Amino acid sequence: MRTTSVACWSANLRSLLLALTFVQLHLVDASPFDPHLVRHSATSPWFEGWFLRLTDTLNNRSVAFITGAYTAPNSTSFSQVYGAVLLQTDSNTTVVQNGFFSPSTFNVTTGGQQVVSQPNPSGPSRFELAAGRSTEGSFFSLVVNDGFTQLSASIGSVSVRLNTTSRTPYSKERPNGGSPEGWLERVDPSGVTLPCNYYVHSLGSQGSYTVSEHLAGGSSRLLEGQGLVHMEANWGAAFPDAWLWVQGVRADGLTILMSQVSLKVVGLTSTQTFVSIRGPGGLAWDVSEIDGCFARVASDGCTGMLSINMTCPLQLRSIQVRVGAPEVSFSSPIFFPTSKGFSDSPGCVESYGATTYLRAVEAGRVVVDAEVPFTALEFGGEHRCNTNTSL
Repeated sequence: MRTTSVACWSANLRSLLLALTFVQLHLVDASPFDPHLVRHSATSPWFEGWFLRLTDTLNNRSVAFITGAYTAPNSTSFSQVYGAVLLQTDSNTTVVQNGFFSPSTFNVTTGGQQVVSQPNPSGPSRFELAAGRSTEGSFFSLVVNDGFTQLSASIGSVSVRLNTTSRTPYSKERPNGGSPEGWLERVDPSGVTLPCNYYVHSLGSQGSYTVSEHLAGGSSRLLEGQGLVHMEANWGAAFPDAWLWVQGVRADGLTILMSQVSLKVVGLTSTQTFVSIRGPGGLAWDVSEIDGCFARVASDGCTGMLSINMTCPLQLRSIQVRVGAPEVSFSSPIFFPTSKGFSDSPGCVESYGATTYLRAVEAGRVVVDAEVPFTALEFGGEHRCNTNTSL
């Protein structure tokens, strides 16, 4: 579950300012990564979700965790709680274990207290999530304390323990607020007046993990290692109809994050694209259509190919991205929030075995010309292969 709110902008300025005036009275110093108060509505649902992915380049592995909660329209409590563990090993296949938990077992707290205010992006992230019961074999627990994260999850045949330190924020200037939403995040700091929102908590925290996987025939295997952990969150009342997502980080710090989303608002489809790159020597580029850049994107969910060309005339910058992943490396469908709850039809599919070629040019000078292996590539909604499903 991931998107950018630039595709979700539909309210007129007057209604937005009135809403922001009300929201500012109900904020607490925190981080956008923290849980939000459910925005109750008689006509719209509400969702919130978190995603963590560890990349272990030494052992050619990826371990990921997804969780999300859905609240139906005209409801005052969570209707569904979803979780998934994804594992990609040297076999280059991405295994996904999906699970649903009883909402009665879902606990959401910030600093050990119930969520009573919307987070204001000015403080460190501190919250706790838990669902299911370890005695029943399916559960998860996620504890976040700024740069430190502890995850324990068991879903299906895979159990994961993951710990992180040394957070790498998306924005060094605004480590508890800056996000791919750009100037929209400054307009709506609490992230509750726009239909959907996107925040990146870390581009590459130091992480360690232990994975236990039960295999066919009754055998099992234990995997351990270290890597870099990407963490992000989504929340709002609507999710895109179609989206593409790319995320990769190398051991030397070269990082790419890209998303294109399409969302129907009042019968019209808005499509927005951004690309962010980070690298050695303080390299930090964020280019997006909402900031005046132009995007040409071509994708094929059936062949696992994606091509992005971004040009920014005002900054004299351009970025070329080519991503490819073997067909066998994609997961089975992952659930995502719809107006009626979580669904895997069409859902989304992810590969953690993609390779990205990245070229960045500024004023005619080549700044980056490199490959990023072990990239995550996602085709979601209407971008899935042979998808013609109405959401």
